[in-house]
Amino acid sequence: DRSLAEKIAAMALPQVEVLAHATAGDERFGTFDAMLVAPRSQPNWHKGAYAELPRRNLRPGGRLVLDLPAPDMVPPLLAVCREMGLGEEAVAPLCGLRDDELAEILRNAGLRRVQALLGSHLMHLESPFDLVDGFAPCLPITEAQRLELGQGLVRRLGTTGACDVVVHRTRVQALR
Repeated sequence: DRSLAEKIAAMALPQVEVLAHATAGDERFGTFDAMLVAPRSQPNWHKGAYAELPRRNLRPGGRLVLDLPAPDMVPPLLAVCREMGLGEEAVAPLCGLRDDELAEILRNAGLRRVQALLGSHLMHLESPFDLVDGFAPCLPITEAQRLELGQGLVRRLGTTGACDVVVHRTRVQALR
């Protein structure tokens, strides 16, 4: 998220370099002490990229935190997408790896002290359409489908007003 990265960079924290980059997982940025990878939606990476990125960019002993969409990141949004007939490829950005699967990839790549956690977060929204605004840019849908998605969320959540939605994320931390 470029705007969030810019806000963090504006803090001018000593010895902190902030990169906002839509990565393919095989880039080499440098050698860092710590790395946080937290995309809003599931990256379209091959499974080996989850291990390659830290191996290429962390010094030995460096800390990695991956915070990715869980397999069913936003259940009501995913349910409405499927009701609309959007295929698995279309909803793939909302469906990440399981925490144990991601942890196993990192362990097999030689990372140490791998710890996995499935996190559930409560997101407060002013309306169901805010959820659409937050995630529609990562979905391959038309403007008409975006409206249909919002209307489906209104029906599913039972309100056009403020609502809370649970968001599931997979977090794995490890040392190189």
